[in-house]
Amino acid sequence: MGRSKLWLIVEGRVHDRPFYDRLLESHWLTVSGGYTVRLAEQIEVDGVAAGGKRHLEAIMELYEAEDLLRQQNRRGTNRIAFALDRDFDGHGSQGSTGGAHQMYTTMLDVEAEILLNGDLRRSVSSAYSIAREDVSDDLADGRALATSLAKLWRDWIVMALCCVSCGVEAGVRHASVSKIHAGGFGALDSAKRDAMVAQIEARLSTEEDRQRYADAQIKADAILGGPEPFLLVKGKWIASYVSHLIRELPSDMPVQANVPADVLSKACLETLDFGAPWVAQFHTQLDLIHAS
Repeated sequence: MGRSKLWLIVEGRVHDRPFYDRLLESHWLTVSGGYTVRLAEQIEVDGVAAGGKRHLEAIMELYEAEDLLRQQNRRGTNRIAFALDRDFDGHGSQGSTGGAHQMYTTMLDVEAEILLNGDLRRSVSSAYSIAREDVSDDLADGRALATSLAKLWRDWIVMALCCVSCGVEAGVRHASVSKIHAGGFGALDSAKRDAMVAQIEARLSTEEDRQRYADAQIKADAILGGPEPFLLVKGKWIASYVSHLIRELPSDMPVQANVPADVLSKACLETLDFGAPWVAQFHTQLDLIHAS
């Protein structure tokens, strides 16, 4: 582990590595001891090296089994920790958000963390080559935008959470744009919704699955009907929604066309204030890691 007192292993390179690098830089105790950010894909387990959450969890399980999370040398104690997207781990799935060496996002993923805490108006301006004054209020507030999307996609999000919670594959992929709304962001197609619900329920083979499905519905409904429905919105969904709204602008408004999906979040990352209140819960998790 060299001179770093903390190694933080992250899921992906595009957003995770720069986001957590800047986050760790904002935490005095971490900076004073030295830190290193490593990608899951840089570490091999059973002959496999890959990015993503599943491989990161395999690394975590191996290091824990081998008692490698805390390592002593002449300079003191070094620690290995893991940064994971919350996904549905804290929202009704079979996963866990426990463990002193684990750090989870508050939002569903790192991309959502960036878009909901950054300056979305400035980011849209940069990504789509629009003057800031021409970015409408509908595109200026990430949390308000994600809340609108959560309300629009309520049925889709509930189905997605239930599928993940029950381990069911029924055409509802949490990463994809809604398949039950016209054009992805239009009116709800009730017939398509009912057909997909029937497919999901047909795959619930045990009473335990059916109970888990019911519990997930209750959990999703409670969050979506509460004060923070944006907690169940993925970053990629927000970026896609912004792209949709940009296409709806008047035809005489010149904008940058064919903007890649990750450009908005990369622009927004540069606007993040790592001294703002939203960072406090991450610092609390880092304090726990250092105390472990």
